[in-house]
Amino acid sequence: MVAADPRPRLTKGFRLPVIFAGNSAAAEGVGAVLGNRFDLIVEPNLRPLLEQENLGPAREAIHRLFLEHVMAQAPGYDKLLTWTSAPVMSTRGRWGRWCNWRRGRRRGRAGGGHRGATTDIFSVFGDQFNRTVSANLGMSYSVSNVMTEAGVENIRRWLPTPIADHEVRNRLRNKMIRPTTIPQSREDLLLEQAVAREALRLALAHHGRWPRG
Repeated sequence: MVAADPRPRLTKGFRLPVIFAGNSAAAEGVGAVLGNRFDLIVEPNLRPLLEQENLGPAREAIHRLFLEHVMAQAPGYDKLLTWTSAPVMSTRGRWGRWCNWRRGRRRGRAGGGHRGATTDIFSVFGDQFNRTVSANLGMSYSVSNVMTEAGVENIRRWLPTPIADHEVRNRLRNKMIRPTTIPQSREDLLLEQAVAREALRLALAHHGRWPRG
């Protein structure tokens, strides 16, 4: 990827940002190789010790770059900034802030949310904040992936009335090729809610087994 000299896809007039969050002894050498071609951002090591993780600084750097290079390209973003005195955050960043705010009030806290292409899970147990993004388990652009991974039978079990397998497949494939549409009937709504349950179940499995005790 470095040899290919990739260019920013959305932001014009900027060098492609690269975050280095590795061994601090290697930072100077990495800067010598990448510093003239990329917008190099050096953050503390993700794993300073074998038994210790330090994900926070790199996570915040990724969030900041997302706002600057992706969110800033969204139509109406500049106008949105004039409507609020508080900083604009991504949904994932806001979920993380909420989970950390609730930390310590109970033994654990978890939440999640669906998108067109992903399903996100957030949890806090003890002092550990966990976040996973299950790519290709979304409610529109990748809804067929949920159907493939979960199976039609698992989706049908949440529906109050019988529906043929081919009808489930046809409706969900139509949703995938028309991702911005909303349910036009009660049956369509119930089917999407059934898919949401299965996407959440699969995303929780990807998130990993929750601590016990």
